[in-house]
Amino acid sequence: MRVLAVLLALACPSIAAADGFPLWTVEGDAGTVYILGSVHVLKAGDYPLPAPVSEAYAAADELLMELDLDDLDVAAVTTRMLELGASGDDATAREVFGDDAWETVVSRGRSLGLDLGAMAAVEPWLAALMAYNLALAQAGYDPDLGVDQHLAGRAMADGKPIAGLETLAEQLDFFDSLAPEAQRQLLEQTLDSLDELATEADALVAAWRSGDLAALGARLEEDFEDYPELEQRLVTDRNQAWLPAIEARLARPGETLVVVGALHVVGPEGLPALLKSRGYAVQSDPSRPGRETP
Repeated sequence: MRVLAVLLALACPSIAAADGFPLWTVEGDAGTVYILGSVHVLKAGDYPLPAPVSEAYAAADELLMELDLDDLDVAAVTTRMLELGASGDDATAREVFGDDAWETVVSRGRSLGLDLGAMAAVEPWLAALMAYNLALAQAGYDPDLGVDQHLAGRAMADGKPIAGLETLAEQLDFFDSLAPEAQRQLLEQTLDSLDELATEADALVAAWRSGDLAALGARLEEDFEDYPELEQRLVTDRNQAWLPAIEARLARPGETLVVVGALHVVGPEGLPALLKSRGYAVQSDPSRPGRETP
């Protein structure tokens, strides 16, 4: 499994009929929902975004996102992450690796231009996120430029409502509650991927922008093969938990843009496939968002 795909959460096809950009139209009894597979980090040069993103945003009356980003305190996020990841209740990254092996990790990070020393005293899941974000930042990627943040900023400026599918506490708990062995594997996979992270991220973002779902599927198909607990906790369980909120939008008049990390549109447990299995009309037609969808 490449941890890059899990944390960057890029798109791949979710139902056999889907083709092109990772955007689905779902028709309910009264409402319409657009499901967008999002990229959480981008570079400045990735803007402007592909046209289907702006078209779906313009058609929507409301944004429904993983978190309610117009009501999120960045300082509070950082504080809460450190409270969970440095609580002292579980083994730290250094303890998981052992002193000698951790020094080797730090040395390897230094050779890549990354200072991993500060991650020794936090739990493995948080060390993995810190190392991953540090490497992406070095490669020019910025979470503030991600699709989620961009659309949330537009919505706040336009006075368009934003709602969250889960809370910050719930989101962080998915990582913090991983079993110790799963956390160790997550950190190991992250550290093993650092030297190729920039190249992999560039390729995946290029495939996302061009709507090359075949390429994305080929690159990501083995991501969870050896990591079923992470897939269950971070993707499958959350998709199921989000369905009631999405179905509530389909049951009332209006148009809602659902923006989620695009791993959540993957396979038979992805949101489009789950909604299709519940009898909703699901269509991949990014060129015709909104009421023009046949």
